[in-house]
Amino acid sequence: MTEPTASSHILVITSSNGNITAKKIANELVESGAAACVQVLPKVYSVFRWKNQVDHEEEHLLLIKTLASKYAAVEKTIKMHHPYEVPEIVSLPIIGGSSEYLDWLSQMVSTTHAK
Repeated sequence: MTEPTASSHILVITSSNGNITAKKIANELVESGAAACVQVLPKVYSVFRWKNQVDHEEEHLLLIKTLASKYAAVEKTIKMHHPYEVPEIVSLPIIGGSSEYLDWLSQMVSTTHAK
């Protein structure tokens, strides 16, 4: 297991109300080098408060693996392609994991893989 460092690995979570939007965001993040991997999980049922009422929505959940140094690019991409006025964008630290996987993640988000 790798210990966390200043070049922290992070997991960014967002959701989308459509499969096409979710896939577009995922593809753009990986193609641009902002993320190593994005998993799109279908049919997440969300209950949330928006504009003083409780809403219900079937959404797709995106799990975005990247580095803290790429967070701004990830957030910008999500906001650029997302239909929601205020999309969910949450960043969580990855505090450990397989050293081989985390090394791969770091390599995939390096500037050499950017468009």
